[in-house]
Amino acid sequence: MKYKAIVFDYDGTIVDTERVVYACWRGVFRDHGIDLPLSDWIHAVGAASDAVDPYAMLCQRLGRPVDRSAVESRRRTLEKELLAKEPLRPGIAGLIQEAKHRGLKIAVASNSPYPWVARGLSSYGLVHLFDAVCTPDDGVPPKPDPALYLLAAERLGVTPVEAIAIEDSPHGAAAAMAAGLFCVVVPSELTRDREFPPGCAVKDSLEGMSVDELAALGSESRRS
Repeated sequence: MKYKAIVFDYDGTIVDTERVVYACWRGVFRDHGIDLPLSDWIHAVGAASDAVDPYAMLCQRLGRPVDRSAVESRRRTLEKELLAKEPLRPGIAGLIQEAKHRGLKIAVASNSPYPWVARGLSSYGLVHLFDAVCTPDDGVPPKPDPALYLLAAERLGVTPVEAIAIEDSPHGAAAAMAAGLFCVVVPSELTRDREFPPGCAVKDSLEGMSVDELAALGSESRRS
């Protein structure tokens, strides 16, 4: 079957914001004299944006309340500095450009709030290229529920089996596959040691990968 669309996750897939967000919170924790090991944060990666309450975690570790406004100010400063230096993940720009050139529809399906995704895409000059941006702000549950991917396919005017999902997390891959999309996983720095659902294709990078090569992965998977 010919694929007609590509649906991208945002955080960790288009831009490695997952690493940035973790680095910011780790910096805040270190400001208070304690560490935030990845093992304590990893369950937040790819999950709903409210899956973890870092403030509550910080207060619990310290055994006392913290000045939330001061913490938020410090976190936002770190986030702004780090995001300004963060490039698109390898191969993303080329794949988006090729997909648009060849007439494929493209969308984002993200667990993050819409303003975060739209602002991020805008900062890289990409937002106008996407035919749809789907987030839980649309009133659907977050991944690993398949609703975001089903909504993306609906808005693009394709069936789920006509679309390829690009993901970086187990939650996202599970959501895409449950919705019926073929999923290519490109682990980010934080998810490279995670296990992903059977049936998805796990690649080290999208650098140099074409739409045809993505489609070939999907066709091979559906035959097996």
